[in-house]
Amino acid sequence: MSKRRSLKPPKPNRNHLRGLLRLVVARHTEDLSWLDKVDPVWHRTIITKGQQVPNTGREASSYLWAMENICYEDDGWVCFLQGNPFGHFDGLFEALNKPMQYELQMTPLARGFVPTDAHGAPHDADLPVREFFERFIGPWPTADDGQLMFGPGAQFIVPAAYIRGHTRDEIREIREAVDEHPEGAWAMERIWHPWLVF
Repeated sequence: MSKRRSLKPPKPNRNHLRGLLRLVVARHTEDLSWLDKVDPVWHRTIITKGQQVPNTGREASSYLWAMENICYEDDGWVCFLQGNPFGHFDGLFEALNKPMQYELQMTPLARGFVPTDAHGAPHDADLPVREFFERFIGPWPTADDGQLMFGPGAQFIVPAAYIRGHTRDEIREIREAVDEHPEGAWAMERIWHPWLVF
């Protein structure tokens, strides 16, 4: 399969984004009582390890499974969260309880942005960041000293149309790669934005 997406990224607009607000939560065994504080306008979709999906690939595999099987035809926005979403982001309820005020772009839900090189440094080492980038997106960037910026925590809100920038087969292929590689989820944490948006 080609490294680059086979479909052009859709260009969402306000009319296109009047659809469903979907909240996808990648759960293992976490207590989800915090969902009671989220505006009910968000349609909850809980992906639980050992139920809908095997216990592999951390949150990345669960997100990708949901993209392929549940969110693919959605309009509106999709928010992807971990079962305990507060470790990397303090403003969750403020972000989710203001529906239809989101930018027409992918919005990381993180405390800020940090750099990563091709191997996950300076925060990790020996991650397959470049391997995943070049396999599923394209050539590794050479600008900015060969670094990417990402929002730690792998949580974000994205126009659902961006998901359809990839075919279901492409989504399944990257999910299988995440499941097979022990560090695949940490690589995806760093490349969600370019994979969805470029």
